[in-house]
Amino acid sequence: MSKITWHYINENTKIQINKISNQYTQGNIIEEGTDKNGKITLTSVKNFDEYWGPESKIEITWETKEPEDYHQGLKVKETIRMFSAIEVLATKKENKWHLSHEMTIWFGNRQQIKRKRFYASRIIHSILYCELSNRIFEIHATCIGNRYVNYEPLIMEIMNSFQCHS
Repeated sequence: MSKITWHYINENTKIQINKISNQYTQGNIIEEGTDKNGKITLTSVKNFDEYWGPESKIEITWETKEPEDYHQGLKVKETIRMFSAIEVLATKKENKWHLSHEMTIWFGNRQQIKRKRFYASRIIHSILYCELSNRIFEIHATCIGNRYVNYEPLIMEIMNSFQCHS
């Protein structure tokens, strides 16, 4: 996969992503919400098939939460539990510092049937809390299983270049 990247800035929400691969379409970004609550969706250029759709999809969601009402460990546990309800198996979890924010990334697998076809997908989900804007950010990436090796570094590059304020 080529290493040409592009830059995303949303002035209204103060969200910036410094490195997005050209494997994700620039003209097909869906933005919803305000600076308090919202969602941005990125989809890959290539489609897997007519039922699955894009090989990879990334959703960045955020919501406002006061610092005294937030606990990183509980939020991570809650998201893993929520995704396990739709049969996502969390396989690995990492904690790291990202631009002075604690970020937790967990990896998972999911198997599902759509229109009598079996699909195995891989998931990367990250959670970070910004103390400056009092927002929780969740970056959720889904990729069809046999294309995961190609998309994992691109997804991690997006997560690592994400900025929640200027």
